[in-house]
Amino acid sequence: MPHKIPVKMEGTLPCGLQYIIDESRKKSPGIVEGSHLIAVFKDLELPIPDLPPKAFLELAVVAHEYAVEFAFSSGAYRVAYNGPGVGRRNHAHIHIMLPRGEDKLPTLVDTNDKVA
Repeated sequence: MPHKIPVKMEGTLPCGLQYIIDESRKKSPGIVEGSHLIAVFKDLELPIPDLPPKAFLELAVVAHEYAVEFAFSSGAYRVAYNGPGVGRRNHAHIHIMLPRGEDKLPTLVDTNDKVA
């Protein structure tokens, strides 16, 4: 059975807000063969703290379900977002990274570091 290719997706969340999942304009380090997508609210550019309650959580669930469905191999995906003080963009968005072939996602935690 051929693998489903990640596709643009639009919909409405239970909270009533509309969303879009599409290819990110920014290339992700380590993603050459796979896909780097972004989930955003349609026609709404608010930072996470200014969103209606549960809206960002609902978008995160949709992004996760999308990643599971379109991962090129089982469990090979990353769904991530930056807090309002970290990202370069102020509007709420979620990254979906789907590595493929020899793609390597950056390690988020150095396992040799000791955690206090």
